[in-house]
Amino acid sequence: MKKTLAIFGGCLIAAMPVIVLAATVYTLMLPNLYESSVRLSVEPGDAAVECPNPCPHCSLASETFTRTQIEVLSSKPILYEVINRLNLQQQWGRAGDRLPREVAYRILLNSVSVYTVRDTSLLCVSVRRDNPDEAAEIANELAEVYRDSRLNLALNESRKKVDAIGAAMKKQLARVEAAEEQVGGSTEEEARRAASAALEAEQLVCAQLAAKHREEIISLEIPRTPVELIDIAEPDRRPVSPNLFANVLLSIIVAGICGGVGGILLAMGLRKSPPPVR
Repeated sequence: MKKTLAIFGGCLIAAMPVIVLAATVYTLMLPNLYESSVRLSVEPGDAAVECPNPCPHCSLASETFTRTQIEVLSSKPILYEVINRLNLQQQWGRAGDRLPREVAYRILLNSVSVYTVRDTSLLCVSVRRDNPDEAAEIANELAEVYRDSRLNLALNESRKKVDAIGAAMKKQLARVEAAEEQVGGSTEEEARRAASAALEAEQLVCAQLAAKHREEIISLEIPRTPVELIDIAEPDRRPVSPNLFANVLLSIIVAGICGGVGGILLAMGLRKSPPPVR
């Protein structure tokens, strides 16, 4: 039994340099990954009404919106558009073959991470690739595709509002004409006054609708995107993975534990038994 402990302990001690060497070689064989990030300021848009007195409900709604946009940034429609714009199926294909779109989507999805910047409402889009230029290009393109999608959504909402207000204005003009006819057809002074007051009210509503209609038309002509690029991604030539120092340090710790256990077992195996008591 003691001989077995001694042999096993000696093997653990002998494995110490092998563990460190294997971890070092394995780390050096891994491909370098480079990371580029872009930061975005994202606003809910016209659909959200700012609350003058912040409350838990408002905070919850803001957190929900942020989580939703993180999911949107990594959704298929956005990533598919990035793949199309950058022609990634062709770039990532082998021997001139075009990579299937679903495969390119999986590769891109695994390369992208979206998260909030600490203590801010900013979103950070980070891309890791084995080429620093490609990582920066994808990050910037992803941010632009997302910004364009939010802008198109805002324009569609404005168009719907313009159409809805235009329809309401037609109805309101009909009400104004009807009120004018009542004023002209009133013979008694009291009835005329009531009809005039009703006409003024209808004209006021019509003027408000016209002003709102002009505002929405201006928002269509000069759109304001709810997404702003704070920082664009720049190629970073320093690899973020693999971390040689961390891997070697971890292997040294593991080797040290093995050496410690091996030393204990070796000592137990080499320890002489006490002489028998007579």
